[in-house]
Amino acid sequence: MFRKESLVIRVILTKLLAVDRIDSVLDVGSSTLTFRAVIQPWIEENIFKLLRNAGSKIIHLDKKPGEGIDIVLNAEELYELNEKFDLVICANLLEHVWNKPKTVYGIKKVVKPGKYLLVTVPHKYPWHPDPIDNLFRPHINTLQKLFSEFRIL
Repeated sequence: MFRKESLVIRVILTKLLAVDRIDSVLDVGSSTLTFRAVIQPWIEENIFKLLRNAGSKIIHLDKKPGEGIDIVLNAEELYELNEKFDLVICANLLEHVWNKPKTVYGIKKVVKPGKYLLVTVPHKYPWHPDPIDNLFRPHINTLQKLFSEFRIL
């Protein structure tokens, strides 16, 4: 995630927290604490610190185990998770899954009814395998169709 993207997300979350309480957050494809706080420290500073300071409990989910990962699960198997969250963050993940429909289904399933989903994807970004890159670089209209049951903030 670029620093600028984290600042845009911070603005969105600040507005959201001003009007609603976010008790539980699921960060899908979060990577490790070292990645979030050291390699790209703006992720921790601009997003997760803000949410924690607002009293949100944050669960970090990734398919690779590591420090700061609370749930080890492939995003394509997210539908198996029997929890629901006030906010689900899916930042720059959809270009790293093979089965997008299954992943999108799972993401939608874990958002509490009437609550929030924050999805970002790269628009113009070079191929970057981590471990894969399916080259999903959608237009905003494509994302709106994928997540049509959610309001755009």
